[in-house]
Amino acid sequence: MVQYLPVIAKLMAVEFHFRGIKYRADTPEEAVRLREVLEKTDAKKASTDPAFRRLLFKEESGWTEERFWQMLEGLKARQIELVKVLALFAKGQQGIITADELTEELALSSKVALGGVLGGLSRQLAKMGMKSSQIFNIETEWDGKSKDRTFFTTPGFTAVVKETGWPCYLDTPKEIRELERQEKRKKK
Repeated sequence: MVQYLPVIAKLMAVEFHFRGIKYRADTPEEAVRLREVLEKTDAKKASTDPAFRRLLFKEESGWTEERFWQMLEGLKARQIELVKVLALFAKGQQGIITADELTEELALSSKVALGGVLGGLSRQLAKMGMKSSQIFNIETEWDGKSKDRTFFTTPGFTAVVKETGWPCYLDTPKEIRELERQEKRKKK
């Protein structure tokens, strides 16, 4: 005679968080399907609601208002001026600016000088655990020996700039020059 022993199996639910809410599914497959439904719902809402779309961009990129202000506090005057120009273009011109326009907006003598400002910005961001690619991306096009660069602000940066309303208090180069003078005094 064969005797069967009772088998006690414990069913474990699959839990996951989505946009700060905890979800529970009975199987991994059900969890995947539920996550897909939630993502599609968000995508549909983002397509019709600009404020929600900005919120998603910020969440995906890691930008928060606090992180934005901390970044600005860690930059020097010339780098703030660069970020300001990028922010203004992010607000008004789909976040696109050429290297020539950027050089002109910053009143720099050449694209080489622009390279120095960009390099300084990258170094300062690295000290804060950030990358310039969190603010902008660069597309380079070659025409023979000459190259043209176009800067594109990232969706996350654009979203946080629009949410903070910055720049509003550093609207003139005069104020930026004052920051530069203050920095020089600190060094002395």
